[in-house]
Amino acid sequence: MTFTEYLNTNNLELEEISNFYIEFLKNLSSKDFPFEEQIHLKGASDKFLQCIDKVTYLEKERKSIFVEKINAFSEELKKYRKFENPTVITNILHPFKRNYIIYIRDSFEEIFTLSLNLIKDANEMIEFRRDRIDLNGFYEPKNSNKQQIKELIEESIDLIKSDEILTEKSKNQLIKYLSKVLNNLDSKNTDWTNLIGKIKEVVIVLGALGSFAGGVSSLIKAKEKLEETNEIIEKTSVNFNFKTINETYNLKSKLQIENINNSILQLKENNTNNN
Repeated sequence: MTFTEYLNTNNLELEEISNFYIEFLKNLSSKDFPFEEQIHLKGASDKFLQCIDKVTYLEKERKSIFVEKINAFSEELKKYRKFENPTVITNILHPFKRNYIIYIRDSFEEIFTLSLNLIKDANEMIEFRRDRIDLNGFYEPKNSNKQQIKELIEESIDLIKSDEILTEKSKNQLIKYLSKVLNNLDSKNTDWTNLIGKIKEVVIVLGALGSFAGGVSSLIKAKEKLEETNEIIEKTSVNFNFKTINETYNLKSKLQIENINNSILQLKENNTNNN
């Protein structure tokens, strides 16, 4: 693949883009950072970052760190080039050249490691998307109303805090666990399988705690709040359109079609009211 072909590759082609970029970095290093390769560094890195962002919806902070590292490294390479084009002054500074190349290589290793980590995270995200159920696109949890779910979890946490039966240690463990759910929910790349699983776990635990304690109201109410999150996900995660409905249901009769249409209309109405 030529550099121009690399720049024109679809940003969703993670394997092609990441392989080219890593090879580009390896060549840059193995040849002691020649000027011909240096001038392509920013373009190659920008393309790589666009691909990673397209695949993983990269957090703003991680994106900024990568860009800053690349920009700083580019400036370091400019200084290094002065040693490659000797003048009277650089000849005087020649003893420092060896130390500077060590510094350059350390900076390069940071970028190389950072790039590998971004590729690893992107591959994990792709694997996660492949691994979860979507039922012909019918089930899409990212459509769920995050704000409503978050509010219910926070209400559940408040109820746990106000409980007088559990020890502080027990309450803190439950709250810490639910806080992880909130952190996951706040992420652009929410792991819905993990989120739903954790909520169900806490529902089971709260149900057991409440029953052993004689149906303590605060714990039961906290459990009910979490159960409501599942209802919201169920109602708002459906991707209803002709294609998904047609691929998901075996529509054999007019009555079935009418029932499906009525259900879709009801879901749309519920989603409108929830929003």
